Amino acid sequence: CALPIYLAALMDFLGVGKFAIVASAAGCTITLDYAMDHSDRLTAIAVAGGSYGELDEPEYQEISKSSRVKGFDEMPGYFRELGPSYRAANLAGTKAWDELEHKALSGNRLGPKNANKFNWTTLARIKVPTLFIAGGADLAAPPTMMRLVASHVPNAKMVVMSDVGHSTYWELPDLFNQTILDFFSAHKYACKKPEAVCLSSSFRRQSHELARILNGQWRTKS
Repeated sequence: CALPIYLAALMDFLGVGKFAIVASAAGCTITLDYAMDHSDRLTAIAVAGGSYGELDEPEYQEISKSSRVKGFDEMPGYFRELGPSYRAANLAGTKAWDELEHKALSGNRLGPKNANKFNWTTLARIKVPTLFIAGGADLAAPPTMMRLVASHVPNAKMVVMSDVGHSTYWELPDLFNQTILDFFSAHKYACKKPEAVCLSSSFRRQSHELARILNGQWRTKS
């Protein structure tokens, strides 16, 4: 079953109407995939550090390949996802991030497939205000890549946090939160009481467990 279907099922089960989404890393793919078919349920989207490997466009794939050296994926996670300035200035924070990453890893890092193909045509179907957040020192998803994706999403805004790596929310949490709150506030007219959901890479890895729980609850209710 495709990931956005799990998200739609969860929101239905919780009785959530319109809502906003904050996503990071692999959660960005789930969010945009969901928005392609369900923009009417969203008030706004914020996606940070998304690297869309499924995006079937030669221009994007060329930039993606050129930005990663051989062996990049085998490098330590904290090196790939935290900016050099943060790693040098915050040893405790780097250690804490590394410990959390190891706890979050599971046997299936990718999980189920997407509901839609990813290309410029399908991205243009997203009809909700979308904020793209990039780290200026992001090795995995540099601003050039994210700017290209954002240019094909209607009503998109791009923000680059300088001297920050892939995990913008971790390195500059106050600025990250305020940037998103300001963007969401500007679009709250779309829903009187919008709710919010946060998707991270772990949502993709835990989607099988989510489906099991939801299916069990539906059977119990019926």
